[in-house]
Amino acid sequence: MQNELNDKHTKKLLQKSAEKPSKGFSASVMERIAAAKEGIVYQPVFSKKTWFLIAAMFVGLLVVSFVFSSPSAEITGKAAEIKANAKAIIGTVNGFFGSLSPTVVISVAVLGLLFFADFFLKKKRAA
Repeated sequence: MQNELNDKHTKKLLQKSAEKPSKGFSASVMERIAAAKEGIVYQPVFSKKTWFLIAAMFVGLLVVSFVFSSPSAEITGKAAEIKANAKAIIGTVNGFFGSLSPTVVISVAVLGLLFFADFFLKKKRAA
């Protein structure tokens, strides 16, 4: 019984002719595709100003890490004051986060600063 029903439906499907698109269907589709391609404009994720800011922060991080990594080098004047203040800030922040290393604390701070900068740069670009 089931085979007979399947055969009947198959015969009906084969007897009906397939639908054909209108004459200009392909041309209209290609025109829409061409129009859509023209509307796409490349826009970089980060502007040149942002890349320079990221590079400057990276260089600053390298300088700071170099200053902190050389305990034998004698630092005097303003640099010694900055180093002492930075160590005090890191110690305070480290007190909040338990026994994290200063590298982790600095990394989290830099990432937070980058996200903060990204938020304002996106807001500025949207305006």
